[in-house]
Amino acid sequence: MAVGGLLGGIWIYKNGGGEIATRSWRFSRLLRRFRRPAPLLFLLLAGLTLAAGVLYRDNNGDSDSYRLPRVLHWLAQGQWHWIRTMDPLMNITNCNFEWLSAPLILFTHTDRTLFLINWISLLLLPGLTFSFLKSLGVRPRVAWWWMWLLAGGWCFAFQASSTVNDGFAGVYVLAGVVLTLQARRTDRPGPALLGLIALAFATGVKLTNLPLLLLWVVIIAPSWRLLLRRPLLTLLAAGLSATVSFLPIAVANMRHVDNWAGVTKNSPIHATELHTPIWGIIGNTFSLTVQNLMPPVFPQADQWNEMMERFVRTPFGSHFRSFSHFGTLGHDTHSVNETNAGIGAGICLLTALTLLAAWRLRRSPGGSPGETRPPGRFLRLLPWFLLLIFMAKVGTVQSARHLSPYYILLFPLLLCQPGVSRVVRRRWWQLTSLGLMVVTLILVSLIRERPLFPALTLSHYLARTFPDSTLPPRIANAFSGALERDKFLTFLAVKLPAGEPTIGYAAFMEAQEPCLWLPWGQRTVVRIMPTDQPADWRAAGVRYIVMESFYLNAIKQKLADWLKENHGVLTADYVRNATEKSPPHVYLIRLEDNAG
Repeated sequence: MAVGGLLGGIWIYKNGGGEIATRSWRFSRLLRRFRRPAPLLFLLLAGLTLAAGVLYRDNNGDSDSYRLPRVLHWLAQGQWHWIRTMDPLMNITNCNFEWLSAPLILFTHTDRTLFLINWISLLLLPGLTFSFLKSLGVRPRVAWWWMWLLAGGWCFAFQASSTVNDGFAGVYVLAGVVLTLQARRTDRPGPALLGLIALAFATGVKLTNLPLLLLWVVIIAPSWRLLLRRPLLTLLAAGLSATVSFLPIAVANMRHVDNWAGVTKNSPIHATELHTPIWGIIGNTFSLTVQNLMPPVFPQADQWNEMMERFVRTPFGSHFRSFSHFGTLGHDTHSVNETNAGIGAGICLLTALTLLAAWRLRRSPGGSPGETRPPGRFLRLLPWFLLLIFMAKVGTVQSARHLSPYYILLFPLLLCQPGVSRVVRRRWWQLTSLGLMVVTLILVSLIRERPLFPALTLSHYLARTFPDSTLPPRIANAFSGALERDKFLTFLAVKLPAGEPTIGYAAFMEAQEPCLWLPWGQRTVVRIMPTDQPADWRAAGVRYIVMESFYLNAIKQKLADWLKENHGVLTADYVRNATEKSPPHVYLIRLEDNAG
């Protein structure tokens, strides 16, 4: 699929798919572009996120529980296949991020380079944002400032050094819109077809991006005859678009689950589709506002989440029970990070401040003389309509993050308001914008999972200097999460016999499987199902099983009973997150020779 898409894209480009300006680039000219503070700060952001990605392995729970394992299973079998597992997310979710990850894992035998998918996308955002804003009528000076601000939105900045797969789809969406607008402007079919492929690809990343395909339909509709000039080219682009879209996984879901979305009433995961659009819009208006305005550090997050859980149990709150954890800020979340951040409180507040200042300038005597709204108002309104569709149907616990590809699309309508071009010329506004970018740099350096300062060293120093202070252990607890994986790897290295080629893994939606595949390319992991018999495991070459305590909870069985029933011997017990009140366990079990 990847090779076909690449060859098809090249053929479309050669047949009028796009234009590349040929300029004589010089290093001195490149340096001059970063003399101004805004691009320089974005360059620093790119450098910090690159350093964080290189220094730390991303420990994102979703990536480790199903995105990365599904790639490892595919590579082990040499093809895509429906994986035997209790976790339906390993099969039913869209997998374009995984298709991009597969070659990196295949050739490097590590997952340390996967963050580059998001990091390179971050580098592409400013230019695409400028082209998009300008194409929809935003003044060039306004577009120049906001391309740096929006590209540094928290959902993009925090995800740039991680493997979270929401923000990078925004690059494909912006590219698709810009190319389609270019096709209308130049009267050429190629850019429109490339735009279709880009937007279709975004739907293959997350199904929540599906409404964005309407952008291509509306933009190309007045010039639909362009598609008939090169029918073979159009057919090829349509085929590629279908291949890289959500359709392949939808077909697979229909075959294996009898549901195109993959979620059924008996599924162990909860559907996030809302059934009452009006209450969905009302609920998401509240939830998205709360999540996007969450301060960088919010120690009261647990209390807020408990309050929201109580609210849902009230008569009025019952309207929002179809949401997944309505109004909460995520579990164990006391600060913004890549798993819960939207465009960010800073961007939201700066936008409100800009519009307020523009309104006052417009109402002042002589304000905004001769400034009119440029054409294309409907195209600027359309993303807001698509936002309503999203809000009416999606009820996830982290909607602000899932909305990442939508955010930049919403800004042309706001930035085309009379007076905005005058506001961005004000020195106070420019200093405020630069201050916001500095705050983003600081937050990127302080991310708990990837701190760019010696957090644990500082904690130990403070503990020695102030032995009675409660601050050092709080710092150590906040920034030691990444060490948990290293402890588990040490446990496996000591307790699991070296050279064991096949390992069984009994788990229910846990994130330890990538550790079991190490060294990658030399070991295979077999998922243990409740209906399996010991003879099945022996036939697959399994001698040792790593079992999560959550697996036993899911099948409602005690460890001793499972060992007796399946002829297993407990050889080691690892306690994860030992500081918790009821920490989960990971058991290493050896199958007896006469098992089965």
